[in-house]
Amino acid sequence: MNEFENDVRKQIDRALGERIRARRKELGMTQKDLAKEVNVSMAAVSLWEKGESTPGANKLELISNALKCKLKWLVAGDDVEIWETDESANPTDPDDLSKLRLILDLIPENKRKEVLAFAAQKLAEHFKNVEDGLYKIKK
Repeated sequence: MNEFENDVRKQIDRALGERIRARRKELGMTQKDLAKEVNVSMAAVSLWEKGESTPGANKLELISNALKCKLKWLVAGDDVEIWETDESANPTDPDDLSKLRLILDLIPENKRKEVLAFAAQKLAEHFKNVEDGLYKIKK
């Protein structure tokens, strides 16, 4: 990674951290509250918020749920709307969730792990594409 790419990466990490901190404070949560909800240390949350570390793809969805915001907003920022703080708000289609639950219930455990690993890989690829898009915009 060259110096320019490194600078862009740092800007993206800081922006993500700023959105995490702002939304957490908007909801009246402490770093400890968020850490408990996503099963990480309070230090991890602090590092994310400072832009010194980035949560993995597997944690980003947990963070968006804990902060009651769309994952797209958390990753991409202002151009994407935060969903309302109504407890019933859910950005995922209930039919899709039902299908996923059925698949996970019916598939053998060893295959379930493969399906989850595949889904995590696709999510990581998606975030990479988002980052690449942000990189192109910054250029």
